[in-house]
Amino acid sequence: MRAGLALVVFGFLAGCQSSRPPTYRETTSELPTRTYVSVQRLADKLDLDYLGEADGCIEMSTAPDYIMLVRDSRSVLVNGERIAMGQPCLRRGNDYVLSAGDAELVTSKLDSMRSGRKAAEPLSLTISAPAPSTTSGLPAELRPRAGAETRDWHAIVIHHAAVRSGDAASINRMHLSNGWDGLGYHFVIGNGTESGDGEIEVGFRWRDQLKGAHARARPGDDNRWNLHSIGICLVGDFTTYPPSQRQMDALVFLVRALMAEYGISADNVVPHHFVHATECPGARFPWGQFMARIR
Repeated sequence: MRAGLALVVFGFLAGCQSSRPPTYRETTSELPTRTYVSVQRLADKLDLDYLGEADGCIEMSTAPDYIMLVRDSRSVLVNGERIAMGQPCLRRGNDYVLSAGDAELVTSKLDSMRSGRKAAEPLSLTISAPAPSTTSGLPAELRPRAGAETRDWHAIVIHHAAVRSGDAASINRMHLSNGWDGLGYHFVIGNGTESGDGEIEVGFRWRDQLKGAHARARPGDDNRWNLHSIGICLVGDFTTYPPSQRQMDALVFLVRALMAEYGISADNVVPHHFVHATECPGARFPWGQFMARIR
């Protein structure tokens, strides 16, 4: 009787054991059909900063690259492009994991995007701002390259360079030194140090209608600010002094022209600190006066 009961108990325990989910191990001979990769280690492999998890979104980013995974989901955003993985992103202890195949899928996608980027072409055109009264849309000098497919622009983000002197070329060098693929803004407005006071410089991202690298995404927003907003940077540090009058005139002209050309409302013209936790464009930037001039 005891032998029979022991066999029944053993059979029940064996059945429970077989129905349990496999214990996570990054590599294990017990799971020959599926291995898992730590998301933190994947970020290291891709040279990205692991930003952690917030509201179910797991982020890793080093500008201009950005990857967002969603806990218990097969969906992943790689530089704003959504792709579907074979298995969901799962939590294991203090980390998140992907199947080895999905980690390779994400790696291949990012590698493809990186290899397809243009060589840095910081400036395509330098012009002086026309009279601020021009509001009928973009003049020919500010239009994208002929043949470039126009992006769906929804907003305009205003920045300061947080340096007292510079121009688009010097900011481009700074961004390259950060590991970016060149100037992150679409336009730069000079302050008379290394370019003219109020001079508008047009970046390669605008000429070729490329997404910006100026407004890091918040968790869960699909990187929409870089994908759909136009980045304008004024040279100067407006935490300690205001922009020049010529800079403001050029900015008003440029923003009004972009609003007219792409149907962007004044409500969608925002300071950088609206998008991300930062002081930019600085406490001395005359935001109220600026908004009154573009409405």
